Amino acid sequence: AVYESDWGFSIDGLVEYDPTPSPRSMGIMWLYISWYCYDFLESLFVDIGRADFAMVVVHHVLSVAMLWGALTNGFYRIALTVCLEQDVSDVITYLGKIVQKVTSDVVTGRPLTATGSRIQTVGAIILSTSWFVCRNVILGRVVVALWMHLEHSAVTTTLRTFLTLFLVLQCAWGQALYRMTYHQIRQGYHYDWHNDGDISSVPNDARNKSK
Repeated sequence: AVYESDWGFSIDGLVEYDPTPSPRSMGIMWLYISWYCYDFLESLFVDIGRADFAMVVVHHVLSVAMLWGALTNGFYRIALTVCLEQDVSDVITYLGKIVQKVTSDVVTGRPLTATGSRIQTVGAIILSTSWFVCRNVILGRVVVALWMHLEHSAVTTTLRTFLTLFLVLQCAWGQALYRMTYHQIRQGYHYDWHNDGDISSVPNDARNKSK
């Protein structure tokens, strides 16, 4: 939808008011709104034990509010661009999580073999790089563009504020990810305290290092 639009990947076109999204863009926006509403409800039951539970809930609430606000106020271009960079990073993030799980011991959380450790190290570097480029650099560029070029009103100020808080959450998760990548490179293993903080079998040394 972004690629086929006449404003795709343009900061100048991104901040222009456009009250008439294409049917495809409209469908994608409603799909995202539905997804984050579901994510919010799921988190209340599935993610309640996570160390970053409050951050996850705030993330989902902000996402729904921004998507709905952007769709109903002519700023869907911003929403689609942010969703695009988030999705690119998400694909790499979840692939990295899968690789880490299948190459680690279920009890200790550490790599089963030296080869597994090397694979996890490469994956952690790729994941950190994608997170930094997508969720820090590109998202940060969008936020700066909104503050500098978007007209001032109650709606745009709310959108800018929410998206800035959204960027802060991505940076907070990012610093935890970069720290885990550092430990992975230095020690050959890492522990995802944010995501796996509710697992009772976590080794004590991993718990102590994460606090």
